[in-house]
Amino acid sequence: MVVDAGWSRLPEHWCGAFRQAWAAYAAGTIPVGAVVVDPHGVIAAEARNRIFDAGDPPRGQLAGSWLAHAELNAIAQIDAERSRMAEGWAVYSTWEPCPLCAGAITVAFRGRITVGYACRDPISSGLRVLMDTDIGRRRQWQIEQLRGPFAVFAELLLAAYTTEARPRSLTAVRYHEPPWRRLIETTGAVLVRGRDRGETVEQVVATIWAAIGQAEVDTANDAPSKCGEPSGPGGKV
Repeated sequence: MVVDAGWSRLPEHWCGAFRQAWAAYAAGTIPVGAVVVDPHGVIAAEARNRIFDAGDPPRGQLAGSWLAHAELNAIAQIDAERSRMAEGWAVYSTWEPCPLCAGAITVAFRGRITVGYACRDPISSGLRVLMDTDIGRRRQWQIEQLRGPFAVFAELLLAAYTTEARPRSLTAVRYHEPPWRRLIETTGAVLVRGRDRGETVEQVVATIWAAIGQAEVDTANDAPSKCGEPSGPGGKV
């Protein structure tokens, strides 16, 4: 199956981020997942958005609060001393970090920091503020941008969730128009069925791989970066 080749090329940190995003979608909250990778290239933490979670979160994480973003819940798992012992930490998120999360990344780590995202946030871009503070200007930023079918899938999850759960929101307006509306109509039933049946994200992506691979949508990734950093190696997947 073609999708197997796609998943095999996807670095493990991105696989983890998408699994977390799918878990968020299945839980009925904003479908964003994040992974923190330490300077040795080892995954140190994984988390998902829990803003609309009704139950108690894992220890040290937030839920039921507007602060319960995926990136914050992932960073919260990293010991403060450990996060400052070496440079080269990385945070990968299926959705571009907002200003809140960008600020948290800036404060939590030092020196060289990689921020990877699968889809740019066209409304509350956090990457635009990385260099707006003195502490941000003291960091060396590397921005990695995922492209291709997985970038489309990242935005599709948010589009499907938003148009169903918050159809009048500012974000949903973007997805009520073609071609996004057509893609949601084509794949939405598969997402809902997968959620209700407890399918894995790999199973769901395999079912809609052709649709997201051929989708002619203007992903938010088409917007230029505002922080002046080139896409890293993650942009080729």
